[in-house]
Amino acid sequence: MNKWKESDHRVTRKESPSKPLKRTTYRNAYPCLLKDFEERCAYSMIHLSKCGEFEVDHFDAARKKDKVQNYQNLFPAHHICNRSKSNKPKKRELREGKRFLNPCLEWDYNEHICENSDTHELIGKTKPGIYHIEHLDLNHPLFVKQRKDRTDLLKIYREFSVRLKPGDADFEQLLELLNYLKSEISRAIPEIEIASK
Repeated sequence: MNKWKESDHRVTRKESPSKPLKRTTYRNAYPCLLKDFEERCAYSMIHLSKCGEFEVDHFDAARKKDKVQNYQNLFPAHHICNRSKSNKPKKRELREGKRFLNPCLEWDYNEHICENSDTHELIGKTKPGIYHIEHLDLNHPLFVKQRKDRTDLLKIYREFSVRLKPGDADFEQLLELLNYLKSEISRAIPEIEIASK
C-alpha cells in the first residue's frame, strides 16, 4: 500500500517522552522525535544519516517560553530549516493565510508542494506551500542536491533491476549493487509529485 495515501497526514506520532518536558529539558524529546519522524527532518525530509544531527524545533514558536512544553509542538529539524523558520509566522502573515504546514495534521508534500523534475526545486501549489518552502529554505542547494541524487540513484536502480537475471555471470555483483542502491534510496529524500510542465 502507498504510504502517501494511507491517512490524511504524513507523520503519525506514536512515541512520547516518559517525563514531562520543561523549557530547559525539551531537547530530551529528541529520541522520541527521531522515532516518530523516522529519522527525518520534519520539513525537508532529509534523513539523519545525510546530515549528522537535528535540532529540536518548536512548530509554534510562540510556545517556546511555556513552562511545560507540549511534545506535539516539537519537531526534528535540520539546522537550515530551523534557522530559516526562526520565530515565524507573524500574526499579520497568519491573517493573510501564510503559515507553515504541519505534517502531523495534514499532507504537506503532494497536497501543497511538488517538485520540478528538471531542477529538483520544490514548487508551492498553495499559499501555505509557497510560504513553507520560502521560509524554511527548502530549495537550499543541499536539499536540491539530495533530491537530484535520489533521482539519479532511482534511475540506476531501475536500469540495473531490469538487467538482473538469475544464472547470469554477473548476477551476484548486480544483486549486491541493487541492495546497496536500495539502502541508499531508503535514506534519500522521498520522491514526491512532479510538477507538470
